[in-house]
Amino acid sequence: MTGSLEGARLGQYDLQAVIGQGRITTTYRADQLRARRAVAVKVFPAALLHEDGFWVRFKREVSVIARLKHAHILPIYDVDRKGNYPYIVFRYLTASSLAEWIRRGPLPLLEVVHIAEQIASALDYAHQQGVVHQAITPSNILLNGDARVYVFDFEIPCIQEAIIRLTGAAPAGSPAYMAPELGAGAPAAPAADIYALGIVLFEALTSWLPFKADTPIDMMVEHRVTPAPPVRSLRPDIPAKTSAAIARALAKLPDDRYQTAGEFAMALRESVRHSGVRRQAHSGTRPGRGRRRWIILLGALALAAVAVLIGVAIGGLLGR
Repeated sequence: MTGSLEGARLGQYDLQAVIGQGRITTTYRADQLRARRAVAVKVFPAALLHEDGFWVRFKREVSVIARLKHAHILPIYDVDRKGNYPYIVFRYLTASSLAEWIRRGPLPLLEVVHIAEQIASALDYAHQQGVVHQAITPSNILLNGDARVYVFDFEIPCIQEAIIRLTGAAPAGSPAYMAPELGAGAPAAPAADIYALGIVLFEALTSWLPFKADTPIDMMVEHRVTPAPPVRSLRPDIPAKTSAAIARALAKLPDDRYQTAGEFAMALRESVRHSGVRRQAHSGTRPGRGRRRWIILLGALALAAVAVLIGVAIGGLLGR
């Protein structure tokens, strides 16, 4: 993990404040001097540059991801190294992660379907370009106040190998969202992203993960042998067809899942089309608006109280 570089300059980027911390990386909000814009800069440890061939491989693998141009994929602007630090530059967004939304409680079904459609669109596009995300988790999905989705932090193979060497951590991805075949050592394929998306949506709807375990190894075993509980067992208001769609995405065998993320999203949309579910606001979906509602409500109550006091006063005058 890098030490703090707040206030430092990497090339044309002035690092202002830490906005994210990974296992071996630190992400900063920065000012790009030439373009005069705010960006996000993810900085990797300088020690990685001491490994033979790392820089060439790192730049090549990041460049593949940087070529992905899609409305729901956070764009990469630059990849470079300065001051012995390799780094990646992303578009900077004032947005929250889906993980932050989930911490506020289960999301409304229609909102989850809307989010799923955007993620699925990004994944299908990436898969068509031969890129598998390998790390779909709520923390790697950004949403602005209008629930517009941006997928980011695609797995970089050489970085995953470095993490394993430096920390002894689990293989690519997070064990809580890892498809069974990945835990068994199979190569990453689109079906693994579809499985991870199923886990994310299960969590978004219930605020719970479908599997629990004390260690990463035990978690991977759970994914391989334990059936996921139906979403309806934790949230009975979810339509049976929606629960079934998520169950199919969480099938143990890749061939039993949806063939594409878009097919999964379409099944979710169809499951709610005639279910009678109405759009409802989620307290966490519009940061700051919940507080404004309380301010408006308290203001209305205060006005009502004043009106009552004025009425009492007038009544007292008239009764004299």
